Amino acid sequence: MTRPNRYAIRAHQHGRLGGLGMAVHAVPDAFLILHGGVGCKYKSIGDLYAHDRARPSHAIQAYTELTDADLAGGSARRIGPYLRSWHRRKEPAFMAVASVTFPEMTGEDFAAAVREAGRTVPCDTAYLPCPGFDGDLYDGYADLVLEILRRAPFGGTAPDPRRVALAGYLFDRYEPDHAANLAELARLIGTLGLEPGPVLMSGRPYRELLGAAACGTVLALPYLAPRRRELRDLLGARGHEADLPVGAAGTCRWLADLARAAGTEPAVLKRAQAGVRARTSDALRRLRAASRRLPGKRSAVFAATPLAAGLAAFLDECGLPPLLVGLNDSSLGGKRAFREAYRRTGRTLPAGLRLLEDPPLRGLQAALAAACRGGEIGVLLGSATELRCLSGAGLPAGRTPAAVELGYPSLDYHPRGAAPYLGVSGTLHLCRRILAAAG
Repeated sequence: MTRPNRYAIRAHQHGRLGGLGMAVHAVPDAFLILHGGVGCKYKSIGDLYAHDRARPSHAIQAYTELTDADLAGGSARRIGPYLRSWHRRKEPAFMAVASVTFPEMTGEDFAAAVREAGRTVPCDTAYLPCPGFDGDLYDGYADLVLEILRRAPFGGTAPDPRRVALAGYLFDRYEPDHAANLAELARLIGTLGLEPGPVLMSGRPYRELLGAAACGTVLALPYLAPRRRELRDLLGARGHEADLPVGAAGTCRWLADLARAAGTEPAVLKRAQAGVRARTSDALRRLRAASRRLPGKRSAVFAATPLAAGLAAFLDECGLPPLLVGLNDSSLGGKRAFREAYRRTGRTLPAGLRLLEDPPLRGLQAALAAACRGGEIGVLLGSATELRCLSGAGLPAGRTPAAVELGYPSLDYHPRGAAPYLGVSGTLHLCRRILAAAG
């Protein structure tokens, strides 16, 4: 029996091709060749135009301009000339070639065509098929992270046991929020007496990312969940996993995971965790006090599964336990992964919590409007998609929650200064944003 929502318009429609476009955008000297139609070109980076005001996304790709005649007579021959032409223009260090559904249906061996064409350009190349019926944004993003890691010389010289590389950071724009997140992650690593290495992705050049091979610990963040098995095979004993460091409890847990992976002394970890609690306690206390004056005493969160779990647990710390959580992905583990990550922060799932997994747009609109009309929601954290649903919900006076735009896409929120949401600094900043939104 067909599920009624199977063909509904999703709230977040970003597919594998969109994730690949985002990942290429996150490597400043990478370039993407789309072996598809002009419509596919827009789909790969559509929201990035408005989401990232710091670096234009339209210049990171070109497409091979397929025609019906190419499909009938063999389109693979177009890949080599376009690869070479765009390398001469852009001189990238890395080039990805993506195909979409309709060329793949011809049965041509595009992987072989890319391998052959790759020998004619002085840079690394990769072939990444992006069928429109399979995978979401996070699949496409993880695909490119894995391809870059595969090119890192892990079998070379002995790695430095004190250096830590991070893999799977979701870098979607060159704005101050990500710059501050990356600085905070480096600071957290330093509190354990370790040295930060490359972060995949982080807006850093391709060759710098290959330096992950020199690190004794490679910590995989949960956005790489779709490629967990391949990562384990590639990284071996130096590969480890961790949740996102969101909120005080989530940051303490992240430090514990990193300390375990790197073999850090328990006393060092204990001091670092004590520092987290000391620096965040006042801000959390102020927000808990302010939450009593909000129209509702609970919260709503909409984000990708790992970020949603961290934000929901953080709001619980603030005295605003989540009532409604929407997971805007289909590849990161869904409700089960959310519950497990939430519990790993040491907190208990709130009573009555409703989880929406990759909801259709109309279902999201209805669920959000119903929760807010009930008067229980005091704070909403979500992307531009959810905030627009909220603005069109027609809520009565006094029932509109304090709304904070966070995640992808963010169309109205473009911070001018440091605006992290990870670690200690992120906890403090999120508290300030919620208090400001609450008036």
